[in-house]
Amino acid sequence: MLPYATALHAETLTESTESPVAAQMRLLETDLQRLHQKQQNIFQQFQMIQELRRYELMREGEITPSMPPAMVMGGPLPSYEEMAGKREERHKRLERYTADLDQLYAQYQELENEKKYLMQQIDALSRSLMEQLTK
Repeated sequence: MLPYATALHAETLTESTESPVAAQMRLLETDLQRLHQKQQNIFQQFQMIQELRRYELMREGEITPSMPPAMVMGGPLPSYEEMAGKREERHKRLERYTADLDQLYAQYQELENEKKYLMQQIDALSRSLMEQLTK
């Protein structure tokens, strides 16, 4: 994905009035900002799913999960099948939340690696630009 984004900006480099190095740095910084925004979105999704999972885990001690109080207090008790079904649904939700968290974490780390690569390129171009200016 990264080489493609840089290649897309190659045309802009030749049409720009600024030095090619400065133009490339500007484009890399734009890509870096875009990756940072994606990473923030992923982090927010991670936090939301983490809270949902935490809520499910907190409810673990309930005797009759997802049952209205009226059914438990004075009404008929749920059948074993209903209880088993509710536990199975809850277990599947927890598994889905865990899988989603793992996937989001992997995406976040991938974006972090791409950001590091871009920062290394920006740093190298910055040193190159400084060398050009000192000559």
